[in-house]
Parts: sequence; C-alpha cells; structure tokens
Amino acid sequence: MCQLKFIKMMFLSLCIFICSAPIFAQTSVESSTQSNLGGTAQSSNFSLTATAGGQASPIGEAARSAQFSLLSGLIPAISVVECQSPMIQHTRVMSADDTQDITIVTNITDVQGIDSAILKYRMAGIAGFTDVALSESNGSFAGTIPGTAVTSRGVEYFIEVQNRCGGAGRLPNSGIYSIQVFLPDPGVTKSSPQPNGSVQTAYRLISVPISADNSNVNAVLTDDLGDYDDTRWRFFELKADQSYAEFPSTSGMTPGKSFWLIVKDAGKIIDTGSGRSNTTSAEFAISLHAGWNFAANPFNFPIPLSNVRMESGTNLDIRFFNGSQFSTFTSSLNPFDGYAVYSENSDRMIVDPLLFPPTSQSQKGTTGTDNEDVIWSIRIMAQCQEALDTYNFASVVSGASEGWDQHDRPEAPVIGEYVSVYFPHPEWGKVSPIYATDARPELLEGDIWEFEVKSNIKDKVTLNFAVLESVPEDYEIWLVDDAVKSSLNLRSTQEYTFASYGKEYPKKLKLVVGKQEYIDNQFDSIDFVPESYELYQNFPNPFNPITAISYGLPFDSKVTIRIYNLLGEEIITLVNNQQTKAGYHTIIWDGRNSYNSKVATGMYIYQMISGRFIQNKKMVLVE
Repeated sequence: MCQLKFIKMMFLSLCIFICSAPIFAQTSVESSTQSNLGGTAQSSNFSLTATAGGQASPIGEAARSAQFSLLSGLIPAISVVECQSPMIQHTRVMSADDTQDITIVTNITDVQGIDSAILKYRMAGIAGFTDVALSESNGSFAGTIPGTAVTSRGVEYFIEVQNRCGGAGRLPNSGIYSIQVFLPDPGVTKSSPQPNGSVQTAYRLISVPISADNSNVNAVLTDDLGDYDDTRWRFFELKADQSYAEFPSTSGMTPGKSFWLIVKDAGKIIDTGSGRSNTTSAEFAISLHAGWNFAANPFNFPIPLSNVRMESGTNLDIRFFNGSQFSTFTSSLNPFDGYAVYSENSDRMIVDPLLFPPTSQSQKGTTGTDNEDVIWSIRIMAQCQEALDTYNFASVVSGASEGWDQHDRPEAPVIGEYVSVYFPHPEWGKVSPIYATDARPELLEGDIWEFEVKSNIKDKVTLNFAVLESVPEDYEIWLVDDAVKSSLNLRSTQEYTFASYGKEYPKKLKLVVGKQEYIDNQFDSIDFVPESYELYQNFPNPFNPITAISYGLPFDSKVTIRIYNLLGEEIITLVNNQQTKAGYHTIIWDGRNSYNSKVATGMYIYQMISGRFIQNKKMVLVE
C-alpha cells in the first residue's frame, strides 16, 4: 500500500514538473517536442533528460540544442544540462621555416563531447581553405599544415570546433591567424629578368615583397647586378622634396617602398636575399609625404586595387610606369613592381592583404573610385625619340571648378631622357605646380588651356591630339604657338612638330576651344600673317644636334628651303617647292644630309626661295 502511494506521488510530481516547465524555459516551448520513453525532448534552448535511479536511460536518443540537453528514462528523475560552447585553448604559431610542416596543437574542453574539430589553412592571397580534422591524443588536439603550403606568400589558418549539443567555438573569433615564413637565401626571386636598354626605356620602379634580413641596397642587388657602377646600373630614391637621391645616399629597400632602377646588361634577375613574409592578418600601412611617393606591394602575391585605399579617405591617385611613361593604373599591385602615388598632404596608403575573408569566399567590393562625369576631353600626346608622354587631358567635367579640384591630376615625376606635357598652375598653391589633367566646368562660349612641353632630349618633338570627336561640333579647336606666331586648326590636322633645345627651354603652347565668335575674338589680338616674306635666324645658333628655321608668307605660296656647305654644295632640301598657306611656319634640321648621315662641324648656309623672294642666312653646327 505504501509502495503504491509512493508511486502515485512520484507520478503526480512528474505531471507538475511537465506542466510547469515553461517557467524556466519560456523561449523554448514553441519548438520543443515531447520525448518518448527513454527519448529526448528537444528545443532551441534546452534538452530535458529523465534518468532511472540516477542513471542515464539507455533508451531513446540524445536531443541537441544550443542551450540545454534533455534525456528521458523509465523513472522520472529530472535534470537540466546547459549546452555551452566548447572551450578552446591555443597558442598561435607566429612563424615557420619555408616548406616545413607546421603542427597546430590546441586543448579543447567540453562536457557534452566534441563532435568535430577542424583546422582550416591556406596560403595567403588565395580564396579557399583546406580542412584538416584535428586528432585527439591525451586531451590535446593536433593537425598539420603541410610544407607545400608554407611559402613566401605566408600562411593563414583558424580553428573551428563543434560539440554534440550544437555548441560551436572558433579561434580567432573573426579573421585569421597569420604565420610569417622565414625564407633562406636567395629569398624570393623575380620571375623575369630586369628590363635593360636606353635611358628612355629601361628605367623601372622596383621593390621587394618581403621583409629582407638586410634591406641595404648593396645586400639586395649587388649579388645580382655586381658592385655599384653608374655605367652598369643606377638606383634612385624620390625624396620628400621631390628631388632624387642616388645610391649610396638612398634608404633601404623596406616593404612598401619602391625605387628607380636602370640596368644596362640583359638577363639580370633580381632576388631579395633571406628574409620573411609579412603578416597578412592586419592591414599594411605605407606612410606618404605630401607630393609624389614611390610605393609598392609588400606581399608576394598580387593585391587588387580594390584592397588599397588612402587612410584619410581621399581619392587614390596611383600611376604605373611602363618603361616610357606613367599612366593611370586600375589593375593589381604586383610583387617587385613599384607605383607612383600622389598625396596633397601627409597620409598613409592602406594595403589590405586579406583578399578573401574567412566568412566569405568572394572578393571584397571595390573601393571608392573617381566618378568623374567627363563631358568631353582632348588628349595631348608627345613623343621625342623613344620617350613618350600620352597621359594628358584638357577636359570639361560636370561639377568641376575654374580653379583646382579633385578632377585635376598632377603630372608624374620624370627620370632619364624624357618628354613631359603639363598644364602649369603654380597659382593654385598646391604641392604640385604642374598637372597632367586640367579639368574645367562646362564652357559658355570657349576657353583656353595653356600647356608646356619639356624634354631633356635635344631633338624633334611631335605632338598628336586625340578624341577630338568628343568635343561639340560647333566648337573650333586651335593650337597656338605664340613664339613663332603659328596656329593650327586641329579639326583638320592633329599633328604638330617643333624642336626641343633641352629642359631649360620648355615649349609654351595654347589650346583654344570655343565657338566661332570666341575664336575670332581671341585671334584678333594675334598677327598670324606677316606683311612680307620673311626668313628668320635659326634657333638655337650655334646648335647641336638640331635647330629650327622659321619663315613667314604674306600669301599662299610655293616654298623651297635648302641647306648648303661653304663650297656651295647642296647638303639637303628640307622643303621642295611645296604649296604653303600664308602665315608663319617652322621646320627642323637635325644636322643630317640627304643620305641621313650626320654632317661635320662647321658653318652652313640655308636658303629660302618663294617666287621672286630669295634669301640666305648662315648657321653653325658645333660638337
């Protein structure tokens, strides 16, 4: 009888417990399911476990949730077990030797039991992770990153653990652990030989994509190029005052910096020497001074431009030198290359090496770019021998101002033998007084762009003008050379040639764009047609290797210009009975005869014939 009463009391207690369960698990009632005998009641917050005689029932399944575990047995003795995330203790691996296996060891504590423990690793700069199941031994879990993944790119990894009730843990909580890889000599080797050749085409910006143990230029380059000899190779650093320092007055080749290098001999391959990869678990900051800076990718894998930004939030103005000129850059920053970066103030360029975050296997979205609403633009391209400068634009941009704004792009630095086109604007008071792009607001009637062309090569410079079709049809486009009183209708002819006498003598020109009335008003003040035939003294005189000969025609006329030596022998005919429009004209003589051979030093006579007009003048070619 007593035993029957006890059983009834226990049954009543169990009923009361089941009815009152929502009091301590209110958020779980909706999703809970009642357990069969020996089974599990399951919810998103708990599992209810019934045991027999204090022992877990062998009948039924274990229920899982993120919060509690509930098992049911034959005899309703009730306990509630909280489902917690596993505890992970791990000392991160900071560094490793190149190509050597890396063992990752961690301790995991969990009362519910471990369901899975995974090591995820990859080489830096790639998308997918490789999974390694951690094996348990004496309470520790371990897995191995194979040496094939341990390279100069660096290694990234993290650990994920899940227990039997659904609790999960991860180290680090977000992001990745980065392992620096130590690289023995020769370190990292550039995949292709260094370009070589003339001072117009062989300069390149160079950098090292690791932290070299010895960043001194001698340590990095002399084993590849030989002892420093400015007849074999030269090395320059751009300083904060925008001047150049030549080795040995340069700083070390540290990550994130680049330098000019020119090499005479072919087949030279650069390596870094021993060093270590740079950490990829954090952004890399490159300090910039006001003006132009030579920056670089500090990692041995390409970094897309979308992962590069200015710390201040200003637009990133970055250029790439292709061997003859700087141009805009929209691709990836490659190891060993260098880039010119402009900043109006002291700033930092931020390079994010984490191309594919662990939480997403897709590449990051692009960073903010220039959304210039260019209405039209005229491109000015210059060539002098092999030297080029084609990145120059007179533009009309929606929202641009009359003075300086973000649409105006500074002219990049020059090196070696060069030609440079730029719009001078010292009145703007900015760090750079010269600009490759001069953007103006929409024109009412017309406007004038004054620009200069400078070269340290004494030779012929040829200008070409492109994308004129973008300019409204009712606008005329004229090139004006005040020095020789010359004008050129660019709608008809897009090429103009003049002589360069060295960097001390930049050529000053005007680009005049506007409607007919505006053009007429501008030209009223310029005498484009002489009153009589004129042959002017060549300039420069004496000269070497080139000189310019200017002449004027009051009417459309046929013109002949010849060069003679003092014996009266004809050297070359520069213009041969050519029909020429009235106005001022200039031709260039490069000191060569009709067989394209250089003539000897001495005095020469140049003669102009146009109808009844005949005139001679002397000039001197010097060594």
